Amino acid sequence: MGRILLSLMLLIAGFTAFGAENESQLTIKTNVDSVSTGELQQAMSRNIFAEFFGPSFGVGLGFDSRFRPGSVFGYRVGLSFTSGSLSYDDDYNYWRDMEFKGICIPLEVNAILGSGKSKFEVGVGIVPSLLKRNEWKVSGEWIWDEETGEVISSPESSFRQVTRPNILGLINMGYRYQRSTGFFMRIGLTAFIGAWDCSPIDGVILLPNLSLGYTIRY
Repeated sequence: MGRILLSLMLLIAGFTAFGAENESQLTIKTNVDSVSTGELQQAMSRNIFAEFFGPSFGVGLGFDSRFRPGSVFGYRVGLSFTSGSLSYDDDYNYWRDMEFKGICIPLEVNAILGSGKSKFEVGVGIVPSLLKRNEWKVSGEWIWDEETGEVISSPESSFRQVTRPNILGLINMGYRYQRSTGFFMRIGLTAFIGAWDCSPIDGVILLPNLSLGYTIRY
């Protein structure tokens, strides 16, 4: 009887030890999974930066992030202030001038390519804005009567001041310096596309792009 009880006790102790070992292995595996998930979360790039020209179309602040951890594709949003002027002259007795200033919200979808800290960046987007526009328009020419010297016709001019929404399209490309954390920089060239009646430019213009900031997590 004593031997049977001893055998049962040893058997129970063996099962208990086996179960504890499996539980320990399960706990270790769970911890490993947790660490892996944390590492994946840290693979997400989030940058806060100040921007001069480029998509901001002036001076502003922006936020940049990948859509998911490890993805080359991401987005940027921002808020900026812009101010400038535009002139148009068709050489046929017609010209227009505009001065503008206001707030822009640059929005962009982009991709970063390359390994290591140095990367190539390309993106497309739009820049909605609310601008105060001062517009001058002059058309026609001075015509005098050759005999009397009296003015027969003179140019017609008009002035309009309006605050309204504007929009620009953009294509952005350049170099990005991206660390796992800390200093962040990008420099490049931005092409803007717009039309006089709905944006502060007419046609296509190029502006340099400089961004300086900080990477929160990578």
